[in-house]
Amino acid sequence: MFKRCFLTLVALSVFATVPASANGAVFDMGEQMIEISPIDGSDYYTGSANAQAQVQNTGGIQRTSFKQAIDSLEAAEVEIREEYAVYTQKYNEAKGRYDVAKAECKALKNNIKQINNRLKNVEKTKKMIFNNMPG
Repeated sequence: MFKRCFLTLVALSVFATVPASANGAVFDMGEQMIEISPIDGSDYYTGSANAQAQVQNTGGIQRTSFKQAIDSLEAAEVEIREEYAVYTQKYNEAKGRYDVAKAECKALKNNIKQINNRLKNVEKTKKMIFNNMPG
């Protein structure tokens, strides 16, 4: 176990150090092979832009659109709450029917068990009488 862990750690350290040590050699060689020259700036536009931002009075428009958005969200909220109330009512009715049906099934299951026990008792009594009959 110790040997296995030791070998794993040695392998991981070798794989981690080899790329790190080769990193300098690989990238330094590449820069030596490719000649890098600075770019002259003659192709670029060096003038200044004189455009000014035009301020428009859109405060009233923004307030109106925000108010419309809030009004539409409030209307949507009312619709969603109404839909929620409808589904909650339907769920409660269905749950009530389910609870009644569940209680009814439980009562019927108890009746079935009682009848089954009575049948078993009748069978046992018949068997006892049959075994005790003089033959």
